[in-house]
Amino acid sequence: MRTATLTALALLAAPALADVKVYQNDSLGGGGTVACQLGFVANEIGAAIYTVPPGDGKVLLLEAQWWACAPLGLGQPRPMEVLVYPSGGPDPGAPAYTSPAVTATPGFLNIWQMDDANVKFDAGSTFTVGIKLLPAGPFNLTTLATDADGCQLGKSLIFAIPGGWGDACSFGVSGDMFVRAKVLTEGPVLYGAGTAGTGGQVPSIDSSGPWWVGGANFGITVENAAGIAPGFLGFSTAPASLPLFGGTVLFDPTAAGATFLPVATSPAGTAAALTPIPGNPGLVGVHVYFQYGFLDAGAPGGVSMSRGLDVKISNQ
Repeated sequence: MRTATLTALALLAAPALADVKVYQNDSLGGGGTVACQLGFVANEIGAAIYTVPPGDGKVLLLEAQWWACAPLGLGQPRPMEVLVYPSGGPDPGAPAYTSPAVTATPGFLNIWQMDDANVKFDAGSTFTVGIKLLPAGPFNLTTLATDADGCQLGKSLIFAIPGGWGDACSFGVSGDMFVRAKVLTEGPVLYGAGTAGTGGQVPSIDSSGPWWVGGANFGITVENAAGIAPGFLGFSTAPASLPLFGGTVLFDPTAAGATFLPVATSPAGTAAALTPIPGNPGLVGVHVYFQYGFLDAGAPGGVSMSRGLDVKISNQ
């Protein structure tokens, strides 16, 4: 069982960096009041719904945050579970991510860090973050919290036993669920056209890990390429549109610092290259353009290529 990180309530209103945002429906941090919701029982879920604003671009979920509480301050640490659903209400469906058991402590903002889970959402998409109360001892009254200034329809959900999912307002709670999502914004953007190879498939490029300065775990992945195929990941700080091998090279190989990393796909046609981002603040705002290419007898010119991936390096 792992323990969530704890943050004092006094820090809730601390400003976020430009590229990191905290989505919240509750009014806490702005003078509101925490309301302890005592109706929850084991295996019920309190959740908050969020839609990514168009201006935020693709986002990476960095943390789930929630307030745990207990009547009269008599609570004990309690096991809970973080769930992320790729849709909103009234029924968000099956979770796309489920954490291990997390020990939540009442009287604190509990934080579950999850940037390594690589849960991303596109601009305009809706997702739900839920906190599930796991079974605890008979005298453990620790539960979930809301604010106390009224419940907004369509902002919070509760999974009740019995009854299943419903809008939190229909359960008579005093406010919005105190469940938040910390995200990294302005994520990688696909551009250009790839070149299909074996089976008519275009290798699909994507990223993993935070795209911020000092991102030691940032990497570029690919799927749908030919199996056991040698190739390369190329990148530079300038885009291009250069016809080659019946396709188009989408990064500038003549730009200063242009790099080619040798790669080889798995039998399933996947590969990943770790491309750590240096901890240089001067890189914030710099764009790096990535593309995969593979030797592939099924491609028109013997080389299949992914689309380009435009990565804007962010603040941490």
